[in-house]
Amino acid sequence: LRSVRLSIHSKRPPRSYHACMAYARDLRSAGDGALVTFRYDQAVESYSLAVPVLQRWILNDESRIATPLLAFCLKNRAAVYLRLGQPLRALKDCEWALELPNIDASLKEALHQRRASASRELGEVPGSQPAACATASSTP
Repeated sequence: LRSVRLSIHSKRPPRSYHACMAYARDLRSAGDGALVTFRYDQAVESYSLAVPVLQRWILNDESRIATPLLAFCLKNRAAVYLRLGQPLRALKDCEWALELPNIDASLKEALHQRRASASRELGEVPGSQPAACATASSTP
């Protein structure tokens, strides 16, 4: 597994769309494997390497692979952030993913649930204005 990790993380991302999607899928798989085996730092690293590769192709995503794959990586990276006690990062990933177009209903539902978990950990009521923003807006 270490050799797979080194080969995925040590090379530069490919240039063609299909090669980038395969590379991003490999990174997602490495992240998923690290997540289920509690290697959270490696999971964050894998998902974080996949994000810019996928983000580059969002506007030209004719086969509609990059957008849901990006949302999936953000959702799982948010799960890792929650396990690492970083709910603000988790919340930001969920909100970013929810802004992406063409996300299917089941993935949106999972993102909403993860965003609610992050909000609860931050002491916020999901769907309400964050306390810091409410305080700032009430100040003259």
